[in-house]
Amino acid sequence: WHHHHEAEEEAEADSATMAHRDLARLRKQERASVGNYLRSIKLDSEFVEATVDRYRAQNVRFPLWANLRNGKWYGPSWDGAAYFKSTDGHSRHWAFSPTRLNLHFARSAAQHGGCFLVDSTRRGKAFPDSLTATLPIWCAVINRVVGGEREGAWDGDVHLPPWLSASEAAQIADRIETFVEALSATT
Repeated sequence: WHHHHEAEEEAEADSATMAHRDLARLRKQERASVGNYLRSIKLDSEFVEATVDRYRAQNVRFPLWANLRNGKWYGPSWDGAAYFKSTDGHSRHWAFSPTRLNLHFARSAAQHGGCFLVDSTRRGKAFPDSLTATLPIWCAVINRVVGGEREGAWDGDVHLPPWLSASEAAQIADRIETFVEALSATT
């Protein structure tokens, strides 16, 4: 019995030492991941600044907007903030939200000929869903609603990035009129 009890105590001590080492390793990884996260934000914000500077050097003076979902981290000051949800652009779940019309963003884009909208995405993705599909859907719907009230040519087509498959682009384009009808019914 005595040897069995000593073996249990040694196992508990070894277990406690291992748990302490594991905890120390997790803390170190956490500090490293927080540091990496902050470095990533810094690099991304420098990219945003450099991109805007490049356009402004060519006399393009679009206002700089943050998407409130993830973009506000990436700049010290903004001309405005919009709210485009990436889930509205998720594959096969495309949506247009009449509760997030972002008309203040539309007015700014119309007044200035365009806007920069800054957003981010999770690691491993090249481009945020909000900019891949949500924003192009929103632009097409708003342009069709506004264009329907104006004379002359008005671009109400959905303009999607080239990396979306032709099938996915066609499915999104097929839904635009339904989104327009739903929005028109609420106004």
